[in-house]
Order: sequence, then C-alpha cells, then structure tokens
Amino acid sequence: MNLSKVQQLAQGYTQLSSEQKELINTQVKTALARIEKEPKSLPWRLRARVGDRVKWYREVDEVQ
Repeated sequence: MNLSKVQQLAQGYTQLSSEQKELINTQVKTALARIEKEPKSLPWRLRARVGDRVKWYREVDEVQ
C-alpha cells in the first residue's frame, strides 16, 4: 500500500519535474514487480488475505 501511495502522491508534487515523476513511477513499478516475484511465506499470505481489516502489529505503547 505504501508504494502505491508514493506513486500517487508523487504525481501531485509540483516541485518534481516530469522526468523525476516518471523515475519514481518506474522505480515503484520495479519494486512491486520484484516483490510479486518473490516466494511468500505462510504468514505473509495470511496477512495478505486478511488485509488491513485486522491490526497485525503492536503499537509502540503496547510493547513492554
């Protein structure tokens, strides 16, 4: 989700040139393709299936 947000938000930055925006887009696509190619562990697949409906991490305040 973070990479998709980066890709979307970069397009709205007026400070970036069109070449820079295209570079970001290319880099995000490359990263997503590499992530997709890698074998996924069982916990990863379960997390992907559940999505963001269930919190899978502990907040810093909860860690003792």
